[in-house]
Amino acid sequence: MLSSRQERILCKVVDDYLLTGQPVASRSIAADAGLDCGPSTVRNELALLEQQGLLSHPHVSAGRMPTDAGHRYVVDRMLSSGEGLLPQRPMQLSLMRREVEEAMRATTETLSQVTNLLAVVSAPSLNAATVRHIEVLALQPRVVMITTPGASRRCSSPWTARSIPDC
Repeated sequence: MLSSRQERILCKVVDDYLLTGQPVASRSIAADAGLDCGPSTVRNELALLEQQGLLSHPHVSAGRMPTDAGHRYVVDRMLSSGEGLLPQRPMQLSLMRREVEEAMRATTETLSQVTNLLAVVSAPSLNAATVRHIEVLALQPRVVMITTPGASRRCSSPWTARSIPDC
């Protein structure tokens, strides 16, 4: 169990590390107005957090970096308290629908240009299916099939290229 000071210090290390990607020095932590302690107290708390496996120290003169356990502790604390989390916004389905339609249009044009064939793309309703990924399958040396497995576990073939011209 961490004290409130240790939690604040750990959160500061995680935040600063995520912002900079560099080990965080005790001096920068002690400069935080939210902490009412000096650099030596901060170094002592950092050493205790390191002993608990929440921080690591790449070398003697470096600052501290959060370990996986340190990140997990901060995330669990945020999830349980709701502190630091952005409020959920409703999804803008109309924007997603436009993005999907634009991606389908661009895909159709590109496939048609590459193959010099007619390309047709169809997709299930956005309300009915989820596209998890797109697969490009080589059927023969110059023939491919592109599929989008959906959430219903059915595999639809929105388009097939019969041949690929030499480039």
